[in-house]
Formats: sequence, structure tokens, C-alpha cells
Amino acid sequence: MMEQECGKCRFFSAARSCMEKPTWGHCTYAVREEGNRTESEGRFTWVNKTCEHFKIREGVSVFR
Repeated sequence: MMEQECGKCRFFSAARSCMEKPTWGHCTYAVREEGNRTESEGRFTWVNKTCEHFKIREGVSVFR
């Protein structure tokens, strides 16, 4: 079974860095409401962290 890590989640946005593989990024699941509009509020997260909001990102192999 695949590990449900943040780096494989559709809500994860990898950090731009000079590294070959990012080790951290931002979770865009968190939403902030202000008045009549809703905005994503990216929160810092590590690539290998897990949470209950995991949704597999397109293009990620389930059989790793």
C-alpha cells in the first residue's frame, strides 16, 4: 500500500529550491474565509508528513 505522504497529495505545493527533490512545501488544503471570498492559505509542511485530508495527486503511482 502507498504511504499517504504530503508530497503525493493533491493539496501539496512543493517549495522552489535548488535541490533535486523538494523536502518541504505548502499544504493548500487550509482555507481562510474573509467576507464573501474564500482563499487558500498555504501552510508549511514536510514532504513526508501525513494528515487526514490526504487526496492522491494525479500521476502518482499507487504501487510504490
